[in-house]
Amino acid sequence: MKTWIKGALGLAAAIFVVLVLGSAGQSAPEQLVPQGAKPIGSLPAEVGGVLDTGKLQKGAPVPDCASVEAVQWFTLTAPRRGPMVARLVARGDLDAAVAVYRIVRSQRFPLVCASGDRHGRARVAWYAYAEGSYLVGVARRSESASDRYALTVRAADRAPRPPGEPLAPGGVRETVNPVLDSADAWAVPMQRGTTYRLNLVTPWRGGCISYELYGPHATSFGRARPVLVQECGGYALFTPGVDGGGLYSVRVKTAQDAPLDHAYRLEVARAGEDDTAPGIGLVNGQYVAGKLFGKGIDAVDLYRFGVPRENELTTLELAQKPNIGFELLVLDETGKQVGAVREGRGRQVLRMNLPAGRYFAALRTKGADGGRYGLQVRVRDVTATTITVNGSRFVEAPADGIVPLAVQVSSASHGGRVLVEIDHFDPLAGWHYAATVTGDLDSNGAFVTDWTPPSVGHWRARARFVANPYSSYSESDYVRMHVIEPLE
Repeated sequence: MKTWIKGALGLAAAIFVVLVLGSAGQSAPEQLVPQGAKPIGSLPAEVGGVLDTGKLQKGAPVPDCASVEAVQWFTLTAPRRGPMVARLVARGDLDAAVAVYRIVRSQRFPLVCASGDRHGRARVAWYAYAEGSYLVGVARRSESASDRYALTVRAADRAPRPPGEPLAPGGVRETVNPVLDSADAWAVPMQRGTTYRLNLVTPWRGGCISYELYGPHATSFGRARPVLVQECGGYALFTPGVDGGGLYSVRVKTAQDAPLDHAYRLEVARAGEDDTAPGIGLVNGQYVAGKLFGKGIDAVDLYRFGVPRENELTTLELAQKPNIGFELLVLDETGKQVGAVREGRGRQVLRMNLPAGRYFAALRTKGADGGRYGLQVRVRDVTATTITVNGSRFVEAPADGIVPLAVQVSSASHGGRVLVEIDHFDPLAGWHYAATVTGDLDSNGAFVTDWTPPSVGHWRARARFVANPYSSYSESDYVRMHVIEPLE
C-alpha cells in the first residue's frame, strides 16, 4: 500500500515538472531566425541601413563581443564551401558590432563577433559551408548614437586552374586577397628558345606577392611543379627549352594574413636587345641615353664593355634625376658582381681598377622607380709621369747654359700631351710661376726638350700628363736647377 502511494506521487510529480517546463517553453520560444531578418542575395553584396534606438528581440541571439541595445539581422547562404568575410563600416558617431551565426536544421551556432574600432570599422571572417544558412547581425552598442552603416559580405573565389585567363599584351592590374582570392592564374603563350621578361610589382606597402610559372602541360597547380618561382614578385627572365613552348601559366598568390585586397601589376613580354646577354655594346667614352619603368616590363637594361689592358681605370658615370635611384651593377663574364651602386640617387660615379677582360653594366629599377638616365663608360690607362733634368733630379748650370728636360709617361697607350711647369724662387716672395713648355709624347711615351734659363737663381720644374679619353691624368715630382754665375 505505501509502495503504491509512493510510486503514484512520484509519477504525478514528474508529470507536473514536464507540464511546467512545456508551459515555460511555449511562453518564450527561441527564434531560430529573428523576425524581420532580411535575406542577402547573390554575393558579393552590400547592404545598409540606420541603427536607431530600439530593444532586443526576445528569443533572438545577443552578440557577446560587446554590450548592445539593438540588432538588425540578415540571412544568407554560402555559394560554395570556403572562406567568407563580412565588413562593417559605421557612419557618424555610431558604435557598432557585427556577429555571425550558422544555422543547421533546427540549431544555431555562434561563429564570430567583432566590435568596431575607433574608425567605426569591423571585419569578421569564417569558413563557410554550402549546407545550411548564416545569420549576420549588425548591433548598436550600448549608449551609442544612432546613425547609418554599410555591411559588405563576400565569399571566396574558386581556386584558379591552369592555364588561367589570357594575359593581355599590356599586362594586367589586379588584386589578390589572402582569404577571398588567394591566387590568380594568367595564360601566356611562349615560344621555344625565345627569352621572355616577367615583372610583378606592388604598390608601396602592398605586401609580398609571389608568382610562379608553370609549363604548358600543367593540369593542376597542386600537382605540377613550377619552372620559375619569384617569392616576392619582381623581375625575371625565362627561356623555354627544347621541351618547352606552348601556353604557360603564371600563378600569382599572396601569403598575407589580413583579409585585405593587395594590388599588383603583372606584365610578360619578349626580351629585347637591351634586356639580355650580350646586351648593347659600348665603345670607350660613348654616352648612351635610356629610360626604365619600374611599374612595367622595362625594368632592366644591359650593356657590355671591354677593358683591353691591365693597369687601367674604369669609370662608369650614371646621370639620373635627384629623386631617382636606379641600381648599377658591374658583372664579369661569369656573372660575378665586381662593382655596384645601390643606394645613391641623382648623379653617381663608380671608379674601379678592373683586370683586362669583358664586362657587363646592368641598370635596374628599385620597386616602382622609373625615369630617364644617361650612362657613360670610360676605360683609361693609369699613367705615371716622371721628369729628369740632364738625367738627374738636381743640376747646377751656368747662366748661359742649356738645361735638357726629359719627361716619361708610362701606360699612355694612345699618346697625349705633356705640360712642363717651371717656377722661379724669389727670396722675398718664395716660389712663383715663370714659364710653361708643352709637347706631345712620342710612340715610346717620351717628351724631351731643351730649356734655356732666362736668369740666374733657383728653378724647379714638374711635368703633367693631360688626361684624354684613353689615359688618366698624372703628374711628376719636382726637379731642381741652380743657375749660377762666377763669383768675382
